[in-house]
Amino acid sequence: MRNSYSNTTNYKQVTNREKLVLVRTGVLYGLSFEKVKQESSTFNSGITSIPTLLFVNNNTQCFFDFTNQTNKEIESKIENFFNKVAPLTTFNISNAYYYNTNTEERADLSGQYVFTEYFNGIVKANVTSIVSLSQGVTRYDKKFFEEIPLIKVNSLISTETKDITIIRNLFGANTKNSFNYLGLQVGDFISLSEAENKYEVVEILIDPNGIETIKIKGTIDIANLVDTKVLINVYIRYTDQYSAEPNINETQLGACVQTQNGVIIKCMENHTVSQCRFRSSFNDQIDSTISFDSFCATPETDTAVEKTNTDKLIEITNLLATNIAKSTSNISNVAGPVNRNGNSRTGFYGRG
Repeated sequence: MRNSYSNTTNYKQVTNREKLVLVRTGVLYGLSFEKVKQESSTFNSGITSIPTLLFVNNNTQCFFDFTNQTNKEIESKIENFFNKVAPLTTFNISNAYYYNTNTEERADLSGQYVFTEYFNGIVKANVTSIVSLSQGVTRYDKKFFEEIPLIKVNSLISTETKDITIIRNLFGANTKNSFNYLGLQVGDFISLSEAENKYEVVEILIDPNGIETIKIKGTIDIANLVDTKVLINVYIRYTDQYSAEPNINETQLGACVQTQNGVIIKCMENHTVSQCRFRSSFNDQIDSTISFDSFCATPETDTAVEKTNTDKLIEITNLLATNIAKSTSNISNVAGPVNRNGNSRTGFYGRG
């Protein structure tokens, strides 16, 4: 039934055994492969957004809050960058000049920091040295920085000895012939056709030409399978016990929402019930629910009412939170109305 709501939490016990669970399969055309190798060096982040900084514990620790950004490309760039940085890695910030025009407080937050953790757009770091702070101020709002602070990391995570393979899907993401349609996420694993090797997905992006690109750990000795059908198996890494095996023959798709302690932490599209069920975790106290034929954000069409990314985020969060709280068997469309006519030419798996 359209817009039906399913509680997909697995009922399980804690276990330390890790397992890769096959949750989805699909056949793709148009794949090309390229082997690359990462090298460690001093690395400029290239981040062109300004965070809000919060200093705690007598200014010995600092939080960099990037979550107020509305540009999805910037959010993705921040996540991809800091996911590659190893804990206790030193990074330097320059051009962090701050002037609050309301209070006339000045500071220069340029200095050296030690990365400790990244979660949901927030970077946590220890403070090694800072040029100057404003007395009594602990929160430095992004709107009062005079320039974009430049972040430079001395080294990346030690993957320089591990080969990385880039897989390009020439059809793009807005099609059933895509990894997007298979609900693939960073941290999932894939295997190709009947091969036994499984490869972890470390990055997913769309290049300027609209080509869907994923990076995986490991080497695949193939150059080009553009005109060949390739069976893609999608696996989720799982440490909990579970009573029911996933059904890889399921075809109905929806938006899968993860919640932790009642707070929505992630929404993922193009998921089956089984796929969404294995996004839950007893160990991490993460529940997952699915809303069929729904999006995590409103798809845009020729007749769609234009909304900002912030409007869409507020809309989807409010709708999901309301329905989860009610714990009913039906959930309203996560995306809201697609257009003024109540219909769309866009399939669930795509955007336009």
